[in-house]
Amino acid sequence: MVAVMFLSALVAAIAIVAVVAMLGYAEFRQRFILWQFNTVHKASLLAQGVPYIHDSGFDYHNQHDYFHGDLFDSSGPHLINAINEMHRMQKDGAGVVLTGRAFNGRHGSLFVTDPDIAQDYIMRDTVDFVKGGVWQVYGKYAIGRGMAYNEGEQWKASRKALTSLFHFGSLKGYVPTIDDLSDALVDELAASSTQPMHPGACFGRYSMAAIIGLAFGDFVDSAEMATRYHKLNESFGAFMGKHCQYGALADMLPFKETRDVQHFRAHVVQLITDAIAKLRASGAYNEPDTNGRDDMLRVLLRAQKKNPSIITDELIINEGTTFLFAGYDTTLQGLTMTMHFLSERPDVQDKILAEVESVVGRYDEGASVSPSGVEGLSYTRTCFQEAIRLFGPGAIIRVANKDTQLGGYTIPCGTEVCLYPHLVNKHPKCGWNSPDVFEPDQWQGRDTHKYSFLSFYAGNRNCIGRRFALQEATIALAKIVQRFRIRPGNTDDQPFYPVVQSTWTVPDHFRVVFEPRA
Repeated sequence: MVAVMFLSALVAAIAIVAVVAMLGYAEFRQRFILWQFNTVHKASLLAQGVPYIHDSGFDYHNQHDYFHGDLFDSSGPHLINAINEMHRMQKDGAGVVLTGRAFNGRHGSLFVTDPDIAQDYIMRDTVDFVKGGVWQVYGKYAIGRGMAYNEGEQWKASRKALTSLFHFGSLKGYVPTIDDLSDALVDELAASSTQPMHPGACFGRYSMAAIIGLAFGDFVDSAEMATRYHKLNESFGAFMGKHCQYGALADMLPFKETRDVQHFRAHVVQLITDAIAKLRASGAYNEPDTNGRDDMLRVLLRAQKKNPSIITDELIINEGTTFLFAGYDTTLQGLTMTMHFLSERPDVQDKILAEVESVVGRYDEGASVSPSGVEGLSYTRTCFQEAIRLFGPGAIIRVANKDTQLGGYTIPCGTEVCLYPHLVNKHPKCGWNSPDVFEPDQWQGRDTHKYSFLSFYAGNRNCIGRRFALQEATIALAKIVQRFRIRPGNTDDQPFYPVVQSTWTVPDHFRVVFEPRA
């Protein structure tokens, strides 16, 4: 009895010591990161005259906030204040801006705001600026180590194999499918018409079905993948909080957040693994499907036969998760952003409607969008591009792998360098007539900077799915405006601002009304 009590007490004591040790480690780690940032990165950059945001949502005002406050109030106001402050500095000529902390951690970042500097940064991507920090975690548990993460031979092999899938000729085969999905989307919106609603869930189902078709054909159930994807996405956000506190230890310690993100990623991976096995067993990957369409799995399985040492099953699975995370949010958030801007611009809606009826026909005529029709919807496509120019869903985060020059400053090794496309897109050098305003007409005959629109990134690592995303968004937007007038749905004065989750996201309080056309 005494021995049992002694062992129980010993176990309890060890558990207490372990908890205290973990808390002590987390506190020490955060203090070390702050010390390193202040004494190495911040001190060096401020000494060179780099503009710094002192009073914004990106900075901690005292040590208590830093060590015991929330990671980052990304609920909106603090974030948009920081972005607006960077935008003000940008107009005053700042090419880069230093902040007290990044949106996903407890240390600072250098933000690129000038398109000339952005061009230099992009051209040196993977050379002087590499994926590190949050990208390492994002690649492991969320987006996967596919094209968006990989470098070297794996990136080259995937890019070469998949380029043909995104050629205009290949994407034409998906137009009828996207047209059918768009019809289902507007039917779903019609069920809630005249009532204020957040359209994100509807756009999410549309985007998921479209990206599943392109990535996995008929070998993955869209609804099941959507369920697993959302659970992984939610668990990843919670896990990032632990990772910011404990670093690599968060991968090994039995935190609930760690178990959840590993569990839900395994669920997504299993679904893709099963699809690969089914497709391989059927032999159907040797040619396009019965509708003449290729998909990511077919293309990569064919490429694997020629290059099995590089294009492994693990790489194919990672490319699958990359397709999901990169493709899903771009369309979902981009279309929702477009609804916000269109709800305030009836005149732009009228122009879209005139183009759609001229190219496609009237809704009550039951006309479908054809491949040539998609190309003819140039103004409709421009409206989506203009929306994501102002608020694109993505961000580029890299780490300087050595002391290097950027924008006339020496950037210390280890400095996190971020590029928010929608921030650079608004720089006066870009040449937009109305850089801060939703104005699709300014795209017509534009004479702008080569890097004036970075919402799909640029350079060798630009978004390979750009054409598909634009095709998907253009058809959906055409069908929505063809059938509805889009009205503002918010009755309060709460401002519209983006929030940060795994990407830039439309706030939950946003509402819009889809009013059926007579």
